[in-house]
Amino acid sequence: MYILYLDESGNPDDPSDRHFVLAGAAVFERVVHFLTRSLDEVQAKHLPGLEPIDFHAAEIRSGRGFWRGVEKEKREAIVQDVTTAIADANHPGSFSSPRSSRRTSACTAKRRSSMRPRRSVVASTSF
Repeated sequence: MYILYLDESGNPDDPSDRHFVLAGAAVFERVVHFLTRSLDEVQAKHLPGLEPIDFHAAEIRSGRGFWRGVEKEKREAIVQDVTTAIADANHPGSFSSPRSSRRTSACTAKRRSSMRPRRSVVASTSF
C-alpha cells in the first residue's frame, strides 16, 4: 500500500491567486518509518532539543511564524536537508519512475481572467 501526501498552494476560489498548485508524494507504507526517522534527524541536527515541528517550505523560506528567529542560511540548509531526506527515502518498493529512481509530480493551474473562479488551465510537470 502507498501513503499519499498532498499539499496545495493558492486558493482556487480567490481571483487574486494567479496559480493553484497541487503537489504530492506517494510513499510505500514501509518507507514511512525511515522517512520519519530521517526528518527527525534533520530537526535534531539543526534544531536540537525542541518538540517535533512541522516543515512547511513556504514558512521556512519566508521566515514566518516559528521560523522568524531562524537565520536565513540555517533555513536554507534545513530545506535542503528535508529535500534530501525525502529523495533518499525513495527505496525499492516506493514510488518511482522507470526512467529514474526519484520522481516528483506537481500540477499547476493558471487562471485566465475570462474564466469563472473554479475553472483553470492545467499543466502538469514531472521532475
